[in-house]
Amino acid sequence: MSRKFISEQKRLVLFDIINKYVKNPVTLIPISVESKESFTGELSSVTCRYENTGKKRILKTNQSNVIGAIFDALVEKYSKQHQSLETIKFVGYSVNPYFKKKSKGSNSDAMTEVVIEVSCSSKIPVQFRKKDISVLRATIKCIFSCVEYYINSELCFKRLRFLIDEAEKRNRTDISSGYITDIAEIVKVTSYEDLV
Repeated sequence: MSRKFISEQKRLVLFDIINKYVKNPVTLIPISVESKESFTGELSSVTCRYENTGKKRILKTNQSNVIGAIFDALVEKYSKQHQSLETIKFVGYSVNPYFKKKSKGSNSDAMTEVVIEVSCSSKIPVQFRKKDISVLRATIKCIFSCVEYYINSELCFKRLRFLIDEAEKRNRTDISSGYITDIAEIVKVTSYEDLV
């Protein structure tokens, strides 16, 4: 089995667990991005408009590059409420264009797949992949998907901790064992030491 397939299957299992326990998951959807980059070493300025669970938001930041600026600003914005975000970092980034073999044009409009791999507290990396004809849009979609995933993963962890504690208070090991199995999957990719 390919590494891509295994990673995708693991992510699907984790999404299923999150959707099972998080009744109102956070959704982060990028709407637009404006960026200004200089080739003389000045900081990039970025304004990103997005929706957070239906509410419009604006993210403004300056950093050495657009992708890093959006990732760092988004993580910083939500890490106050979701501490596990403080430990996530990029561990892989790839861009794969899909050129049309029989194209009569320049292929400059080729569909591109961007894959970012993110690790949290040196745990198993999780891949996020998006396709678009724009490398920047695909990358930003990956970043938003990543931060959304880790926020919802933390919400799921907190809910499962609560459910396990409740089941154990009632001496219901039959119920808590299912929750323990699910929480074990969640902690394979994220550390919640500070939340316990």
